[in-house]
Amino acid sequence: ISYPDFFLATLVSFLINFICWYLFFRALRVSPLSHTMPYTAFTQVFLIPVAFFWLNELPDLKAAFGILLIFAGGYGIHLSSKNIFTPIKSLFQEKGTRLMLTVAFLWSISATAEKVAVVSSSQAFYGTVISILLSAAYLPILLHAEKQPFKKVKQFLPQLSLLGLINGFTLLFQFTALKYLFVSYVIAFKRTGIIVSVI
Repeated sequence: ISYPDFFLATLVSFLINFICWYLFFRALRVSPLSHTMPYTAFTQVFLIPVAFFWLNELPDLKAAFGILLIFAGGYGIHLSSKNIFTPIKSLFQEKGTRLMLTVAFLWSISATAEKVAVVSSSQAFYGTVISILLSAAYLPILLHAEKQPFKKVKQFLPQLSLLGLINGFTLLFQFTALKYLFVSYVIAFKRTGIIVSVI
């Protein structure tokens, strides 16, 4: 493990993800899904300059075109009408869209930091560390926000366990991909999950 690189990258990732997940769920609460989720597709666009600056990663023209196509698909699948500017208009009308665009930009930084952390250690080690850090950070918020949080956890334990298992495998696969591919490629493929969100 390259400890200096790992600690710095993990710290950056933790701080950004701590803020981002709060903003993400806040955006989903205050605005419709169709006005918020499209903006997560901006992450891979923001990633191109961020990854180039931090990691000197620059996709070739064909790869950049592919990334933009995935972005266009994520944008287009959420059009609520034939007006192609509907998601852009919602940026000025919905608070949630502005929050989600902020999340997309911040995630471009955290995704780059995650690659540094993974390369400096291993995908399993980093995944375990960042999950523990975020869980510990959000626990006081959960205890403060909910009167009987553990009763709710017990009530939805099967669903939460399944989600936890899926999320664990997702992180493992994502961090493994980060070890071998450009960050912008990995996140571009990840954003195709927008289709699942719609379903």
